[in-house]
Amino acid sequence: MNIEYNISQMIQPVPHKNMLLDNGYYTWCGSYIKDKAGMYHVFYSRWKLEYGFVQGWVSHSEIAHAVSAQIDGPYHFHDIVLGPRDRTFWDGTTCHNPYIIEKNGLYYLYYMGTTAPKDISDTPGEYTPEWYEYRNRQQIGLAVSNNLYGPWTRLDHPIVSPDKTLTPDGNTQWDSMLVSNPAVTKMPDGKILMIYKGVKDTTHGDTSSPNGIVKMGIAIANTPEGPFEKQSGLIMEGNGILAVEDPFLWYSAKNATYYSIVRDATASFTGIEGALVLFESSTGVNNWKLAKHPFVLGNSVTWEDGSINNSRIERPWLLFDQKETPIMLFGATRMNNDERFTTNLFIPLK
Repeated sequence: MNIEYNISQMIQPVPHKNMLLDNGYYTWCGSYIKDKAGMYHVFYSRWKLEYGFVQGWVSHSEIAHAVSAQIDGPYHFHDIVLGPRDRTFWDGTTCHNPYIIEKNGLYYLYYMGTTAPKDISDTPGEYTPEWYEYRNRQQIGLAVSNNLYGPWTRLDHPIVSPDKTLTPDGNTQWDSMLVSNPAVTKMPDGKILMIYKGVKDTTHGDTSSPNGIVKMGIAIANTPEGPFEKQSGLIMEGNGILAVEDPFLWYSAKNATYYSIVRDATASFTGIEGALVLFESSTGVNNWKLAKHPFVLGNSVTWEDGSINNSRIERPWLLFDQKETPIMLFGATRMNNDERFTTNLFIPLK
């Protein structure tokens, strides 16, 4: 029997305790998984409050790991999985966008990494040339372990990089400046499907400038380690410089369909800027279209006491039961748009 995903109708009020907090840090980008012993693990981005929200994530983010006996927490910090290393590495200063999967007894943690020659804290302010130096050098990497508690082996090379080749008419590729935001899932034939974000180089290699429109594409690999082969064509295109981002990706065996929840950044699909929206595809490679029930969540959540948190949810993640039914929606948010108070919320689903 097919599953009809109508997630907006499943969302329940959120208990105030359903938050991932890390004292002294911004928290973002939660990626969740349940182990064979029944413990729940979250791999998340964090960076110190002193660096600021917009400045800090691009230059000082690290990937931390917390554990809970319950799906709704509390989650307790366990360790740093991916932190800064020498600036000579492509991910020497920053690790962000974690995305965890398991295959054949091994755990694969995908992430975005970057580095830049100058410390961004030397130039206060948002979206400075130094900020773009970090943002425009982003690439996608991988760490592997046979245990969620580690140790983790981090590859020294990125597994997906910007495409620097030129098109037949002499233009740069759509992802020629940077790649980030990896979301992966296992395909029925054992291959790995990835959705990722890219930005076009429009400044002839000037990494200190904004550059082109943010778009989404597909890559496929025979194994989780790659190599990943980029597929032709773009997906989920909408209006503005940033139509969608923050993909969460899964394959439903019962429906023989791929699904992705993304953030509708410019209200191209829901009419609500920043809302979460559901897409589907029969192949995963192309023909991505709005699902039957596309709207997932708007720009607020209701607390259990009836009050409202007026701040959009980003970086969505679902956990499912054994029948492929989603049971919890996770997402990063700024509490009532307070930039000093970020968290990952655990939103119960009916």
